Amino acid sequence: FFRSFHQVRVMGNLPSTLGVGQCTCFARDPEDPFAYHGPTEAETTADNFVRRKAKARVESRLQLAEAGTEATRFFDKQGVLLATGYQRVLYGDHGAYVETTAEQVCWDAFVQGPQGEYYNVWKSTGSKAQLYYQLKSVEDKPAAPKAKGRELHSFDRAEGYADYRPGLCYISVKAVCVEQPGAAGRRTWEPPARVPHKTALKEALKQIQGVQIREFAPKVKKTDSERRRYAWWSEADLAGKLGVVDATLVRSTLWLVDEVPAAIVLTPLGVRTSEKLLGEVLKDRGCGVADGPMILRMATPSVSEKVLGVKRHSLMPPLSPVCDERVGLPVIVDVALTARPVLVLEAACGIAAIVHPDLLTSLFKPAVHALVEPGDAADAETAAGETVYSETVEAEAGAEEAGPEGAGPGAAAAPGD
Repeated sequence: FFRSFHQVRVMGNLPSTLGVGQCTCFARDPEDPFAYHGPTEAETTADNFVRRKAKARVESRLQLAEAGTEATRFFDKQGVLLATGYQRVLYGDHGAYVETTAEQVCWDAFVQGPQGEYYNVWKSTGSKAQLYYQLKSVEDKPAAPKAKGRELHSFDRAEGYADYRPGLCYISVKAVCVEQPGAAGRRTWEPPARVPHKTALKEALKQIQGVQIREFAPKVKKTDSERRRYAWWSEADLAGKLGVVDATLVRSTLWLVDEVPAAIVLTPLGVRTSEKLLGEVLKDRGCGVADGPMILRMATPSVSEKVLGVKRHSLMPPLSPVCDERVGLPVIVDVALTARPVLVLEAACGIAAIVHPDLLTSLFKPAVHALVEPGDAADAETAAGETVYSETVEAEAGAEEAGPEGAGPGAAAAPGD
């Protein structure tokens, strides 16, 4: 097939858009069957697999394009401004470096360090970030020098192992924090430390005055060594674990109208929400098609997670995330809950919020309606043991108390010998 229509050719200088295990088909040239007729691209220093992998990481973690701009700002790990603007990101056999001119560097942030034949070292006053002022190219060095503790893939190159240019400055991408115009925050080489969902939920609830936070052992059914299935406790069991009397366990759910998020609905656990009554309330609020049928359904945990932006086992709307008319998700409360002295909202991760009905009213100004048909109560045993979700366990319970892993990459290795 390939000999008749296409010629597949493995080349050492394929464009950087190709990844591992990929190949490109080229139209066959009768005069030169092995001539390269593939796509062309702008000049880049990421011309092999190792450099392309580094480029993908830089663009993913730092959102830093290879071509430079004048508005991008670079800081060290302590927040000290190092440079404003850059020429390019240079990919060499010794790693990726931000290339700047001397005019773009904030020299007040550096102190003079060791001087050498190929470069002078300047060290940041705020952290271990190092700037290398290049004095001489490395055209006479076909292979990169070895560096302790650094991943190194050395290739002999006649032009030198990297395109360092005299008179320019270089800072390792691993030593900087990148701030782009209009971005929400700065990006670093290390991925942000993961906050345990349980801790994140507690911190969110602490921002709401009047909410009592209690912890309890979540009800877990282990199906195998890597997956868990969480279920709700019964109202009596949870009240005993939390030490509260006359508490009403609340079921908080997200409802969709025509597959569009419509409202957060609060009902007592153990009763079934009437779709007929809820549909009438939502239609009065302008949801759905005025003259057509309404497709109403309760969102699954996975859909709720995507819509609300919170992991499913730490979902506790409308408290976390905060949901109200301002964010386009009104809160609708069953009238039976307004007469209860204490309400308890729980998350499957083992956090419960104890609130008074008046607090919900003052915070979210919910619409109060009868959402349960008389006598239409769900089976209590089914409600108590209803599965909330199944998820892959990412860490053992002890990981909740563990902090982020060690420090950053440390001082960058020098770009030239």
